[in-house]
Amino acid sequence: MSQATDLLNRIRRQREEAAALKELYAELFPPEFMVAESQFGVWLRRYEFDIVAESFDRTADWLNQCQQKVEEAEAEGEEPDPRFYKTKLDVVKYASGVMVKKSKEGGNG
Repeated sequence: MSQATDLLNRIRRQREEAAALKELYAELFPPEFMVAESQFGVWLRRYEFDIVAESFDRTADWLNQCQQKVEEAEAEGEEPDPRFYKTKLDVVKYASGVMVKKSKEGGNG
């Protein structure tokens, strides 16, 4: 195969992987947390597909725990701790942090 063909194949694979990750992300997070399409490509250029996907699962768990703490405080008539309110940027930073950690672990754990 030529270098051009290799490059085109790599681009196609990355598009497919980005589309799959976008679908997973949309399943796990509220619409207001959706990131720009280019962010999926950035993650894929830096990390393996499995690491990115697993980081989304871990980030969703973390976000759900934070949201649950807010809901519990509100249910008890208390003011929730502001640290538990999360933004899209918080989610991106957390997910990226998980990716960094997982890549340093060699994708295990």
